[in-house]
Amino acid sequence: MFSFRSYLIFLLLSSSFISCQKLLEFKPVSNSIGSLTKDINGNCSQSLINGIYKVDSSLGSTHYIDVQVDVNTPGSYLILTDTVNGIYFKGSGDFSAGG
Repeated sequence: MFSFRSYLIFLLLSSSFISCQKLLEFKPVSNSIGSLTKDINGNCSQSLINGIYKVDSSLGSTHYIDVQVDVNTPGSYLILTDTVNGIYFKGSGDFSAGG
């Protein structure tokens, strides 16, 4: 059974941990709605592939793909490619406006 003194010590220790905790702020996440840009025939617009890809070579910041997207609703996005020969591309971020 806790005595008053033990309870007081527990309360003081607990409040010191809580008061030192960083303020956490959460904002709601809303996913963007959109699609890859398409041409008149409904085919995806051509992507621009940057970098030289060689067997058994490392990829760096010069290896990336530029794609065009139509954004209907701004928000968070995640774009992934298929994995081909062990290589894939992934991009994420936030669209602040549609277009």
